[in-house]
Amino acid sequence: MLKNIPIENGWFLLQFKPNSHGIAESNLNRQGFDTFLPYEEITEYHNNKLKTIKRPLFPGYMFISLNKKNAPWKKVNSTYGVSKLVSFGSFPKSVSNEIIHNLINITSTSGSLLSPLDLNEGDNIKVINTPFNDFITVIHQIDYEQRIWILMDIMGRPSKMRLTDNQIIKS
Repeated sequence: MLKNIPIENGWFLLQFKPNSHGIAESNLNRQGFDTFLPYEEITEYHNNKLKTIKRPLFPGYMFISLNKKNAPWKKVNSTYGVSKLVSFGSFPKSVSNEIIHNLINITSTSGSLLSPLDLNEGDNIKVINTPFNDFITVIHQIDYEQRIWILMDIMGRPSKMRLTDNQIIKS
């Protein structure tokens, strides 16, 4: 949950207990703390079916905004679901605001990582940096490893081709 963060606040790294990211985040938010937990969506086989799940981008860790001068370290550390604030020495060290803002810019409002070009199946694209330059086609599939698959009509029949994000532009 992100609101307007005061300037005197900094971002800190927090370690949560195993599989307790949801509990820790909701308890911290209920106490009035701003947290940031970026997710990645992955597709995996589960019981012979493809299933898309959301998991933390940094397993075991989330970010929390606290006042740098008089932060309630003990209150945060004693929150249910939280293991500890990551410290170097006797005090937690803040994370660079630039890192946090870059992470926020590549995530959706729900915290999920955006595709590098924010592409979806069915989007029109233009092929570049390949022998098929300037070919316009449609994304057929984006698989669980973020590979982009298109269908091209080569010699009268559709052929499936894999491209990377630097070989296409959105048209």
